[in-house]
Amino acid sequence: MSSVGHADDRFELNGRTVVRENGRLTIADGTLAGSDLDMMSGVRIMADACGAPFHDVLRMASRCPAQMLGLHDRGHLRPGARADILALDAERTLLSVWIAGDRQER
Repeated sequence: MSSVGHADDRFELNGRTVVRENGRLTIADGTLAGSDLDMMSGVRIMADACGAPFHDVLRMASRCPAQMLGLHDRGHLRPGARADILALDAERTLLSVWIAGDRQER
């Protein structure tokens, strides 16, 4: 959803005002417009709710979308791959990000 990473609690999307509150996005009449969930939060929820090993859920969140989009240089770490990498601590907190091998400043 377009709201992830933005501080605004009210914004325009496709000509409608969307309100963010408690992780939900709604339009003026209260209709659900989407979720304010970022990928890492989704991965954490999936691992916790399903009891799946965290590394398996991370693999699903990276490899599966890359394969579906035909992005064969992504979703895995191999020679010649793009090298989009996350570094997490034992509590699953994001420490560092590399995109195409370049460390990103936070």
